[in-house]
Amino acid sequence: MKIILFILMVSTTCAHAGFYTGNDLLRLYNSTNSSQKEKVKGYVAGISDSYNKTICLKKGMVLSQITAVAIQYIEKNPKKRHYSARTLVLSALKSAFPCNKR
Repeated sequence: MKIILFILMVSTTCAHAGFYTGNDLLRLYNSTNSSQKEKVKGYVAGISDSYNKTICLKKGMVLSQITAVAIQYIEKNPKKRHYSARTLVLSALKSAFPCNKR
């Protein structure tokens, strides 16, 4: 019985792990705690690195600049803030930094 209870606890905890919405990113980014803002930068960096074939950043861009683009997109689209953060950040970066198709 203890094993079953443990498995249920672990599985319900993991089901929510890593899921952020646009609302979550804004809350973290606007926090007075600087480590919260750094979490957002790390999240944006992860999305940017994961989709580097569809997002073409300009040479010399820095993470704070890329993060500002993502946050600005979320702020300007309040009807979408409940969407997954991945979807919103990816949409922002694809829109701002499209790759040239040759």
